Amino acid sequence: MITVPERPPLAATVAEWVRWGLLVVWVGLAVIMVTTGEREGRLTNLEAAIASGEVSEVRVNGAGALGREGMATQTVHWRDGNLVNRYEEVTVYGEKAERQGGSNRVEIDAQDLGTYLQEQSPDLKIERTDEQSYSSSTVHGWGHLPTWFGITFLLVNIAVLIRLVASPQRPYRATRWAWFWLWCTPIGTPLYLVLSGPSVFLPTPAEGARRLTGIWAFLLFLFLT
Repeated sequence: MITVPERPPLAATVAEWVRWGLLVVWVGLAVIMVTTGEREGRLTNLEAAIASGEVSEVRVNGAGALGREGMATQTVHWRDGNLVNRYEEVTVYGEKAERQGGSNRVEIDAQDLGTYLQEQSPDLKIERTDEQSYSSSTVHGWGHLPTWFGITFLLVNIAVLIRLVASPQRPYRATRWAWFWLWCTPIGTPLYLVLSGPSVFLPTPAEGARRLTGIWAFLLFLFLT
């Protein structure tokens, strides 16, 4: 007698398709984030990289020559030796400008940030632009991302939370409360999408296998955040 395997309910099948679809979208967003976003850097690290020849080109945003009494905020952008895009906001004071203080930004005495850097390395290539407006989207420390990116990333994470709460299947490897606390961490969303259900890349947990509970996941949440 031939036994036909029982097909999973339609709701469970849809939930699995949603899980894998969200994972594909999340991976795509992660690639965009690390290739187009920027991490905050340090001017001193940039100067050292310029001196060693590691950085040969920078982009400076903000006003040009300030004159002897001028003051302005300029932003320098560069790519470090690890191919990570970096930026640093610098307050530039002219020779006779009065320092205001009270700012967390790096302060230098120069008529222009680009000129200041080029004096340290005449071969340094500098791209200048007067534009000083950026999207406010910052995700997990990656800044200067397009506005749509921040909105999309938020919607994907909300969709993952809805899927966690509403899925008819009991999640693998952790309870719903445990997955909720992990979802609150930067790495929780991809972990949930990969590990909470069946996968061709991982063995299926045995029936009755122990799962991570909410209290331990909460402690992990406190540690990771």
